[in-house]
Amino acid sequence: MQPPSPAPEATPHSAGTGTPHGEAQGSALARRAAGPPGAADIRYRQLFDAIDEGFCIIEMVFDTAGRPTDYRFLEVNPAFGRHTGLVDAAGKTVRELIPDLDGGWFERYGRVATGRDPIRFEQFSEKLGHRCFDVFAFPADDAVPCRVGILFTDISARRRAEAALQDSERRLQEMVRRKDEFLATLAHELRNPLAAISGAAELLLHPMGQPSKARAAEVLGRQVRHMVRLVDELLDVSRISRDNIELACEPLDLRHIAAQAIEFARSGIDERGHRLSVDQPAAAIPVEGDGVRLVQVLSNLLDNAARYTEPGGHIALRCWQDAEGAHAEVGDTGIGIPAGRLEGIFRMFAQVDRSDPRSKPGLGVGLALAQRLAQLHGGDIAARSAGPGRGSTFTLHLPLAEGTAPQPVAEGPAARDAVRLKVLVVDDDTDVSYPIVTRLEWSGMETQCVASGQAALGVLERWHPDVALLDLGMPGMDGYALARHMAGAHPGVALIAVSGWGQPEDVARCRDAGFRAHFVKPVDLDAVSEAVRQAAQRR
Repeated sequence: MQPPSPAPEATPHSAGTGTPHGEAQGSALARRAAGPPGAADIRYRQLFDAIDEGFCIIEMVFDTAGRPTDYRFLEVNPAFGRHTGLVDAAGKTVRELIPDLDGGWFERYGRVATGRDPIRFEQFSEKLGHRCFDVFAFPADDAVPCRVGILFTDISARRRAEAALQDSERRLQEMVRRKDEFLATLAHELRNPLAAISGAAELLLHPMGQPSKARAAEVLGRQVRHMVRLVDELLDVSRISRDNIELACEPLDLRHIAAQAIEFARSGIDERGHRLSVDQPAAAIPVEGDGVRLVQVLSNLLDNAARYTEPGGHIALRCWQDAEGAHAEVGDTGIGIPAGRLEGIFRMFAQVDRSDPRSKPGLGVGLALAQRLAQLHGGDIAARSAGPGRGSTFTLHLPLAEGTAPQPVAEGPAARDAVRLKVLVVDDDTDVSYPIVTRLEWSGMETQCVASGQAALGVLERWHPDVALLDLGMPGMDGYALARHMAGAHPGVALIAVSGWGQPEDVARCRDAGFRAHFVKPVDLDAVSEAVRQAAQRR
C-alpha cells in the first residue's frame, strides 16, 4: 500500500513545521529536565496525560556510521496505546516491540534528532496494525540532542472514509457514464423498429398486391414484438431493482423450456442466418420454477448468442442433468469475451464491444436479467470464453426437482370453434380498439365499440354483452369507475382490462376490481380472443 496523500493543514494542538506549539513542547521538556518539578512541569504532565493524541518521547539509537537503527520509548501518554496498539512500551526499544518495523520511521526521526528541525508527515504502517498516522516530530531536549518528541494521531478511519468517498464518486461517475451510454443505445434500438414500422405503414397507404401487403404486415408485427420486448426488459429492470419479481413456480421439464425459448429467439437466429443445433436427452429433466421466467432466461441467452455471432455462425443448445442439478448450455462461435470482461458480463447495461462489426448489440440488460432470474430460482449462470474471436458459452444451472412430475410449459391456447358472443370494447383510442374489434369479428363474435365510459353506459342499457374489454386510463369515467357501475347494474358481464399500465400493483388492482384478465398494450390479438371465450364460459 502506498503512503497516504500529503498532510492536511495543522490543527491548533498539532501545529506544522516551526510553529510556536513545537517550540513550546521543546522548551517545556527542557525546563522539566533542568530541575525539580514546578508549576510548569505539573501543567506539562497534566497536558501530557489528558490529550487525546498519542504522545511519546523517544531516544534515537545510531550505529557507528551515524545511521539511525532504533529508538527507545522514554515516556508515553495514556493515548499512546490506543493509537498504536502497543502495550507497556515505556523503557523498551521499538525493535523489541516490532522487530521488522518500516525503516521510514527511523530515517525521519533521525533527521529531527540530528538536524534539530521539526517535521510533519503522514505515514502508513503495515506493522502497526495497518494504521495510518498523522505525525508531528520535534527536538525534545536541547541538552540531549538524540531525544525526539512525537505527537501523533491514528487517522486510519478518516483515510478509509475518504477512500470510500472517492470510490463512491468513481462508481457514481461510472453509473452516469453507463446511463448515458444506455440512453444512447436505447434511442438507437428504438429508432430501428420505428423506422421499419413507419416505412411499412407508409407502403400500406399505396396500392399494392396481396403479397406486398402481407410482407408489410409481417414487418409491422415483427417490429412491434421487438419493441414490446424492449419495454418488458426495461420493466423487469425496474422490478428487479425494487426486488419485486414474483415467481409462479410449478413442476417443469427443462427440455420443454428450451423448446419454448428456441421459438422466442428463432427470429433473431434466422435473421442473421445462424445454424442452430440442439442436444437434449430422451428423458425429462425435472425442475421447479416459473415457466415464463425460465423461458425468458434461456431465450435471453440464445438472443445474446445470436447478437454477438457473425452472420452464418453456429449456435448450440445442450440440456442435461447430473448429480449437481439440471443444466442448459448455450455456446456460439461469435466474437468471444476478453478475459478481463468476463467478471462484469452480467452487470446491468454491460456491453462486450459495440464497435465490432460482427455483433448486433442490444440494451445490455438481457444477461443481467437472466442471471438474476436464475438466482431467484436457486440457480446461477456461468460464462466462459477462450478470448476474442473464439466464441462464448453460457451455462444455466438449476436445482433438480424431487418427487414431482414435470409438466410442459403451456404452448398457448388451443383453437376452438367460434362462439357467437357479444363483446363490448371501450377505449378512447380508436387506433387501439380497431384491430381488437376486427380480430374478434373474424372469430365470429358480435361487437360494439365506444370511446368513453359514458357512451358505454348507453350501450349497456340497450345491448347486453357477454364480455366487456375496458381501457383503464380513459378521461372522465375511467375503466375502474365503469367496472364498479357494471358490477352493480350489469353483474353478468365478464370484464377484461386492456391497459398501458402493467406493473404488479396494476394487475392486483384489476383483480380486486373484478376483472377476469389483464392485458398490457400492445396486446396479442389471439390471446385476447381466447380470453374473451374463456371469460364467457366462466360467467
